[in-house]
Amino acid sequence: MARYDFNRLSVLVIEDSVFMRSLIVQVLKAMGVNRVATAENGEQAIAMMTPVAGMTAADMVGRTGVDLIL
Repeated sequence: MARYDFNRLSVLVIEDSVFMRSLIVQVLKAMGVNRVATAENGEQAIAMMTPVAGMTAADMVGRTGVDLIL
C-alpha cells in the first residue's frame, strides 16, 4: 500500500455538527494532516477561504475579469 505524506496539506472542515466536526479533525490529524481549520457553516467557510491562484479572461461579457479581482 502506498504511503502518503499529508503534513503539508491544509484542510478546511465545514460541518455544522460539533461532534462530527471534532471527529473529522481527529481523523485528519491521525492521518498526519497538520493544518486543519474548521467552520460551522458556509458563511464562515467563505470568509476563511483564500484562493491560491486564479485565472480569468480580462474582457468578458457581463462581469469582467478585472471586476472579479477588485
